[in-house]
Amino acid sequence: IDLAVTKLGKMNQGYMKKLYKSVIDWAKQKKFKVIELRAINENKQAVQFWNHLGFDAFYTRFRKLI
Repeated sequence: IDLAVTKLGKMNQGYMKKLYKSVIDWAKQKKFKVIELRAINENKQAVQFWNHLGFDAFYTRFRKLI
């Protein structure tokens, strides 16, 4: 999956958790060892969601607008 976004007004309805569970099941079937994803730091709700599901932050990207 390249991009999965929950629209405003549709959050907290279980869409992302359902997608997550499907991806985990598929990845386990395929014998994947790791799943990585990205979330924008300022999106505290997304960061909290993924932390709650057991994901750990391990990588930081930096950018500078010029």
